[in-house]
Amino acid sequence: MRIPIPIPIPLLFIIVFIALDFSVESIHLTDEVEVQVTNNLGPNAPELVVRCQSKDDDLGKRPLPYQGNYSWKFHPIPFKTLYFCHFWWSGKEQAFEVYHITKLECVNRTFHTDVCRWEVRPDGFYFSTNVFATYDHDWGKKYDWK
Repeated sequence: MRIPIPIPIPLLFIIVFIALDFSVESIHLTDEVEVQVTNNLGPNAPELVVRCQSKDDDLGKRPLPYQGNYSWKFHPIPFKTLYFCHFWWSGKEQAFEVYHITKLECVNRTFHTDVCRWEVRPDGFYFSTNVFATYDHDWGKKYDWK
């Protein structure tokens, strides 16, 4: 007579996930996040060019007109997701992380949203998690142009 060998629970879950062809990206363990970049350089300012990407997704290089909004949404992967952008304007440039999952900057408990709002101005880059940000006190300067 054959004695059944018990399968440990974690191993059983792995077997089921493989059998059902799941991937980490298809299981949303986190809330959806939105990153927004707005050009507030002025109506007669030279063209702003932006290129945003992560390790896995290159969102492309594109011009962003005055008061134009460039945004994307995603479900971050725990301990992994990072997006950065490179900006070019009037002979200046700057590159920085616009979203990193290990930083809780984009979580706004007041409005229960996960949004990273960036505003590009002639004197630098401003950040807010307030989805209704319209006044200067809603924004904090994070970076200068180089």
